[in-house]
Amino acid sequence: MQAGLKGRKSKGIAVEIIGDVRKTLDKHVGPRTVFVAVLGGFLILVMLAMTVFTGSGPLSKFSFTGLRSHAGYDKAGNIFINDIPVQGDYDGDGKADLAVWRQSDGTWYVKKSSDGKNLVFAWGSSAAPYYDVPVPADYDGDGITDFAVWRWGNGTWYIKNSSDGSQTIFAWGSGAKEYNDIPVVGDFDGDGKADLAVWRQTTGTWYVHKSSDGQNIITAWGSPASPYFDVPVQADYDGDGVTDLAVWRKGDGNWYIKQSSDGQNVILAWGSAGAQYKDLPTPGDYDGDGKADLAVWRQSDGTWYIKQSSDGKSAVTAYGSSAQAYRDFPTQADFDGDGKTDLAVWRKATGTWYVRNSEDSSDAITAWGIAEPLPVSTLAPTPTPVPVVQCPNASVNASLGTVKVKDTVSLSAPAGFAGVAYTSNRTSVLDVTGSVGKGVSVGQALVSGSGFYAPANRTCSLSGTLILVRK
Repeated sequence: MQAGLKGRKSKGIAVEIIGDVRKTLDKHVGPRTVFVAVLGGFLILVMLAMTVFTGSGPLSKFSFTGLRSHAGYDKAGNIFINDIPVQGDYDGDGKADLAVWRQSDGTWYVKKSSDGKNLVFAWGSSAAPYYDVPVPADYDGDGITDFAVWRWGNGTWYIKNSSDGSQTIFAWGSGAKEYNDIPVVGDFDGDGKADLAVWRQTTGTWYVHKSSDGQNIITAWGSPASPYFDVPVQADYDGDGVTDLAVWRKGDGNWYIKQSSDGQNVILAWGSAGAQYKDLPTPGDYDGDGKADLAVWRQSDGTWYIKQSSDGKSAVTAYGSSAQAYRDFPTQADFDGDGKTDLAVWRKATGTWYVRNSEDSSDAITAWGIAEPLPVSTLAPTPTPVPVVQCPNASVNASLGTVKVKDTVSLSAPAGFAGVAYTSNRTSVLDVTGSVGKGVSVGQALVSGSGFYAPANRTCSLSGTLILVRK
């Protein structure tokens, strides 16, 4: 048994709440509803690893150390909901559903495409010492995405099987700093069921626990070290029904794929290592030939660059915005059920999904998920009343999203604010000048602020900005 890896199955207890949550959502957020997104078949952790990648180095701990940041309150009494997009086919109709996992309470919110109803299910916890990460996939092979989390605190998977309602609890991987494992789910044995798998950042090794026979696969492939800065992008690139080991090398823009069909290694250049482009790997089957296509979403201009596997042609489409005010996030999946991955982004600034349906090129625009903090008074009792003031919808701005320990980050407030004081949910991570504290562990810091909104001289809070700290 490899260090940091072990196996265990047992039964656990979870709270299930299924029903129409429209009244609850309307009560708390009015006409806005809720937001979501994951990468169909690909798994959110890879998806987020890719999308948080902003162009200044690797995602140490892939930032599942990033995902483990949990909700908290600022001095103004605002709660940071920290929804995580987790789109998947939760109703088994062959279409990806909008869905989000809410870190503040460990609850999944799903908008079913089959009947438009809402599904709410409590599963997992982001609180210490658990630091759960959502890892939705079809683990029981019934064609329905299962609710699942990987517990950073103990390296254990907690899965709610949709086929029979049973629960699977299995230890595989480790969140310990000497391993820095990243969950990388996929069907690595081709049995139609998602396998438990982690990519160990300290060694670039894949550890796969096969669902077909319970055997383990251990393969070294990729490196997160400088100057490579690899990101895992597993998918079925050769169309044999088996997930291939693969990484996208941030250092040179190359894809390194180990084909499961013949064991051959494929190296293809697609995307740019240039920091000015901020490319994010977004593979998917965009041409519907049963093979994952190489693709990147260019943050600098909001353009998708796709290398079609069916004919080798390039598809270049502008969809989404590079504007910092919108904070668009690529969330590609097959939302219309035509067997092709659709271009999609979730707009953080408004909590809105923008989906370009491949079947007819129509656009579906849906608000689903919470993009901004809500007043604590609407969600939970507070020890003292929180004064209600009308404040502009604004967020802390940061010059860099990913920084090294000892680096300096420039923080700023939107126009109209004065006397802003910045705070962080991680002690000593950021000082007032934006310098990252020496000796701070890697992870994700939520930086918020408060100050005077000059035009009206009101004291207002600023929504948090996530800053990823790496070694």
